[in-house]
Amino acid sequence: KKRGRCVLSFPFPTNPIEAGKGKLISLISLEAGAGSSTLSIMTALTLAGLQDRVALIDFNSESKIRSYLGYTEKESSISLLDIEKISNDEIIFSACESINEKLSFFPGVFNRVIDAGYINTNLVTKGLTLLKNNFKITVANTNNLSLYGWIVPMLSDLVFIVAKPDRVCIDKFYETMDFLARLEASERAVIILNQIGCPGGIEEKDVVNFFKPEVKIKYDKDIPRMCNQRKITPDKDIKEQILRVLNKEVLTCL
Repeated sequence: KKRGRCVLSFPFPTNPIEAGKGKLISLISLEAGAGSSTLSIMTALTLAGLQDRVALIDFNSESKIRSYLGYTEKESSISLLDIEKISNDEIIFSACESINEKLSFFPGVFNRVIDAGYINTNLVTKGLTLLKNNFKITVANTNNLSLYGWIVPMLSDLVFIVAKPDRVCIDKFYETMDFLARLEASERAVIILNQIGCPGGIEEKDVVNFFKPEVKIKYDKDIPRMCNQRKITPDKDIKEQILRVLNKEVLTCL
């Protein structure tokens, strides 16, 4: 096994049930900046308000959640790569930071090119199966389906596809959904149209001609400021929309 290469060997989990008893919600951006990192935090905080033993893990190669929550290299030496060292369930908490008594955060790699290159499918699979078997609900953020990230939706009980109202997301939507269908995950997908009304964005009435979002979140100029101040909190509308679209598989944990 070499870092940076996909060398999965059978048997490995191919669906949510095989991956573990807990429930997994994944968030995937159709393009960088669509908002999956911010919404991952909001989703995890919303669920932790209703349920204990919630985990948040960041497979995004840019490690935005680490930055947004203030876990710089100076503040925390823990990273996603520490999962490689976990040999049993008893030491899983050695790879996480405790946001509060109900929510554990498994930070992404440090924001260095070489660290991002160490993320591979074996690491992601190990991380997801460990979390699914030790937490009631796990929220996972990823940005790369073409390399290591394809296994995330395949093992997810619910997949949030996060799109901005722009041409890039529209163009990538059908290809992404087709890819999820090959993974037998498209029926578990929920479309989130984020940043409705953002400067330069396409009108909502035109976007819905291409796909039908089940969650609609308006553009909020204060959210970038919230990320920089590391005080991200979901407002009432976002909480209600997230909870409304949780499928039966996830609701059994709440």
